[in-house]
Amino acid sequence: MGHADAMAKYGAKTLDLWRYSYNIGPDRGESMEDISKRVSAILEMRIIPELKQHNNVLVVCHNGSLRVLIRNIEKLSVEDVARISIEHSRPIIYEFDRDDGTFKRTNPIPTKAYDIEHSSLK
Repeated sequence: MGHADAMAKYGAKTLDLWRYSYNIGPDRGESMEDISKRVSAILEMRIIPELKQHNNVLVVCHNGSLRVLIRNIEKLSVEDVARISIEHSRPIIYEFDRDDGTFKRTNPIPTKAYDIEHSSLK
């Protein structure tokens, strides 16, 4: 079901509840908590080992999964990640420091919506 259909069926208030709540998701769907468990496992078991082997990794995913991935990489709180809005089809590029296991975001192409939201988090 697309966004417009979901809006017509459930309304903005319910869609916002699903998007901004950590442990409340759509019927038969995933909450951010559910997504976090899945994405955290992929980050730890697949992405970081590849980066430690000096390989580049491209992640393409839905907005909810991407927000959770950013939360893990940038060590954001649940409240902070709920406010992130990511522009479609804009890359968010990170460099991985193999020595200390940290990430640094380096966006050559600005992600306007993300940068505006992210800057208010600091």
